[in-house]
Amino acid sequence: MMKRAAAFLTAVALAALTIPAQAAEKVELRAGEHDGYGRIAIQWPTPITYQAKLEGQTLVIHFARAFTGQLNIINHHLDHYVASASQSADGTTITAKLLRPVELKTEMVDHNIVAIDLVQKIEMLSGRPDAQMLAKGKLIKAPPPKIETAKTEVAQAA
Repeated sequence: MMKRAAAFLTAVALAALTIPAQAAEKVELRAGEHDGYGRIAIQWPTPITYQAKLEGQTLVIHFARAFTGQLNIINHHLDHYVASASQSADGTTITAKLLRPVELKTEMVDHNIVAIDLVQKIEMLSGRPDAQMLAKGKLIKAPPPKIETAKTEVAQAA
């Protein structure tokens, strides 16, 4: 009886070793900063389902299948938006620590490219008009206010 159990366990172990593990798909990652937003684009060989969400200052993108790709592209090309990006141990999730508050916009392009936009939040600044103002999503110094001086002529008595 013991020999049969050992033989059965050996057969199960060998069968498990011969079943190929699901290979992670190779994807092309692109990232870049644009006027007012940063974009992450992940191109898959075939259509994919995904979920992208913000958890505080962390972006989480979860895919239905495991993948391999050059994640350092995100760190290198989105250095004004992303402090660090990493992949989960199972290869299905990207987690990125963000440097600034953003709004998340996502879309699927051509059925196999996941586009994730990190849009700068435009927040109203309190203060005087001569403080700072927002222009095209970037803080700039406002020009100094024009001071109109009225010239008054004093008639001199002769």
